[in-house]
Amino acid sequence: MSPVVERSPETIVALLGILKAGGAYVPLDPGYPRQRLAYMIEDAGISLLLTQHRLRELFPQAGVPSLCLDTEWDVIGQEGRDNLLREQAPEGLAYVIYTSGSTGRPKGVMVSHRGLAQYLSWSAKEYRVAEGRGAPLHSPLGFDLTITSIFPHLLAGQPVTVLPDDLAVESY
Repeated sequence: MSPVVERSPETIVALLGILKAGGAYVPLDPGYPRQRLAYMIEDAGISLLLTQHRLRELFPQAGVPSLCLDTEWDVIGQEGRDNLLREQAPEGLAYVIYTSGSTGRPKGVMVSHRGLAQYLSWSAKEYRVAEGRGAPLHSPLGFDLTITSIFPHLLAGQPVTVLPDDLAVESY
């Protein structure tokens, strides 16, 4: 599993790449306390931390390799460029999102590809996404509402505009 941190265009590409490669992602908010991040990284069994150079030191890595999406293109560029043709099992894990932890330790909620596909199908229809012109991305990736700000619009061929931090929601 690979966590994704920070809301950025590179992050959207990373999310799509993780899912296409058959992985699952775990959104980590760089604003969380280090102890919470360490717990989430260990609890989720993170195998690779995708981050940005300026955020790398915020995450207790405990032996987990990291890759900076903004500065390590020489490493990324060495990977194969072939189109991955993988079929995901419907019950396979798509992502893990952690609860607020208000009753103690945060708990990871595992979402399958089937669950994600059903939710995206429902939300695209109910929110009439095809009638729109895209969506702003203003919320943190660790907030479950963010799923509906990204995927239904991309599936409808519409843009997702990542708002700068000063226009985005700082917390939820």
